[in-house]
Amino acid sequence: MIADRCYPTFYKMISIILHLNEFIMEEYRKRLLYKANYRGTKEADILFGGFAREYLHTLSKKELNSFEKILDESDDLLLKLILSGDTIPYHLDRQFLKKIIDFANGQ
Repeated sequence: MIADRCYPTFYKMISIILHLNEFIMEEYRKRLLYKANYRGTKEADILFGGFAREYLHTLSKKELNSFEKILDESDDLLLKLILSGDTIPYHLDRQFLKKIIDFANGQ
């Protein structure tokens, strides 16, 4: 039957797609790691780079997107939010930023 011959091809395609997705996510993580380590200020490099090295491999896609949005902000704003507890802007993921704050406080 034709269907029997198509199944192996279908499963190969699924396997390729899954591997490609893993590769894309790994490249995304590498880009975020670089972005976290080379912020512009030494304090931010240490904080965000340390967080990335510790947690980046465990983050979901949603959390990776939240981390990227946070890294898009200026060092001044982020350090002010983390160190002085200022109000978190609405467009940042509060729950994820709390993880970074806990990391900064050594918890």
